[in-house]
Amino acid sequence: MSLRTVVKVGSITNLSDARYCAGMGVDMLGFCLDVADKNFVNPAVFQAITEWVAGVRLIGELPTADAQAVADLRLQYNLDGLQLNHTADWPELKATGLTLVCRVPWRPGTTLEAFREQYDPVKPYADFFLLESDAAVLSPETLYELQRVAEHFPVLLGFGLDSGTVLQTLADLPLAGVALNGGQEVRPGYRDFGDLAEILETLEDES
Repeated sequence: MSLRTVVKVGSITNLSDARYCAGMGVDMLGFCLDVADKNFVNPAVFQAITEWVAGVRLIGELPTADAQAVADLRLQYNLDGLQLNHTADWPELKATGLTLVCRVPWRPGTTLEAFREQYDPVKPYADFFLLESDAAVLSPETLYELQRVAEHFPVLLGFGLDSGTVLQTLADLPLAGVALNGGQEVRPGYRDFGDLAEILETLEDES
């Protein structure tokens, strides 16, 4: 199974999501490693989930981290990458060889110029910039600025996507990929994948 673009699915908390996404050809699975977050995944649960999946990059999701914190995490988690806010120590982290994702809260009115002022220093080190927002729809103004930003940065778009618009969005914007989120099981072993499944099925490459 393969998808039309790079896909990251974050906030994975259960085996149902992990196995489904891996089977659909998702490139990256994200696991929250922030102990203060409701989606925190401890090392034992991470091991229990990830031993059943293959062919995906396992991304630890944190607000920030330095090289020592990452070294400690890697003793507990078998990570392929990290997702962090822009305040992380990017030059040190680049030396770890991990895939690096910079999480960006996208705000209404953001322009390429403002984006570059904040994120140009991160650009030499991050493999992807994950743009997140509560906006459910991409306005014409947002699409315009997203296009400008995506021409200069490897963007994973993490908002304004649904099964009816995702293909057109990929056609309109020079994205590096898209980002989605996992959900909770109804009961152990049972999960209604809903919107996640609809978008991934739309992205299936049938060629």
